[in-house]
Amino acid sequence: MTKLAALRTSHTMAKLAFVLALSLLQYPDVYGQAVGVGGVSRIYTDYNGYWASGIGAISSIKPDKSHHLSAYTWNGKTYSTGVNDASLERNNVSFVPAVYQAFPVRNIASTTSTYVGLGQIQDGVHGGISSSPPFPVPPNLANFLTDGLQGLDIGTGVANIKAGELIFDFTGIIDKNQIADGIPDILVSQIADPSSTTDEIYLADAQGKMVGKRLSITHNRIPSVGKWTADFYKLNGKETAFTNEDRDLYPEDSHGRGSF
Repeated sequence: MTKLAALRTSHTMAKLAFVLALSLLQYPDVYGQAVGVGGVSRIYTDYNGYWASGIGAISSIKPDKSHHLSAYTWNGKTYSTGVNDASLERNNVSFVPAVYQAFPVRNIASTTSTYVGLGQIQDGVHGGISSSPPFPVPPNLANFLTDGLQGLDIGTGVANIKAGELIFDFTGIIDKNQIADGIPDILVSQIADPSSTTDEIYLADAQGKMVGKRLSITHNRIPSVGKWTADFYKLNGKETAFTNEDRDLYPEDSHGRGSF
């Protein structure tokens, strides 16, 4: 289940703004460069105000409701997302300030085994399910990929979407200089059972033509940085496929020069 697809934006943008001013087609040479890919080693969220977990130091506390990604550590440095820098400062986390915003996403095609994942007490019931659906039925699945502050609620998501294209619509990047600054630009997370199937991510122009190169991600080859506890509701909102079960958190990033 991919929950989070977030793009780094300008530090001067309002938190919820997602106005991308520059066309991808303006920088064909830059976007032709190679891309580097690496894994995130630690994450920070606002669960109960502050929560941190990472490789080699998995937290024994398992988030069980909505919470937002506030920072992550990659290649020895911690970068904030702009969700709650004050909480990081109060907890003596040294970080590079940044702002990330979830990509806007088109509605998602479902199958009979598509489930909505929620922190297990998000529906108000511990160890069970609510008497009425905890979300509108039929659900707009795209909403679960863009909910919360800056769209970065990592305590909700969608599992087992229909195979094919998942399209994120945006018009360009905010600053071409960010491409070569060595800071990850795009974050992708996996918050359910990871598959051995390789996903491919790429940028495309208005005609659907690929710009740059594809990035391949095989989620089950990436180390977990934490655990959460979830209910996985069927789309009718009245039944669950799994209740009060733990799942791993797997974030990964793109960085370096160029694009996918």
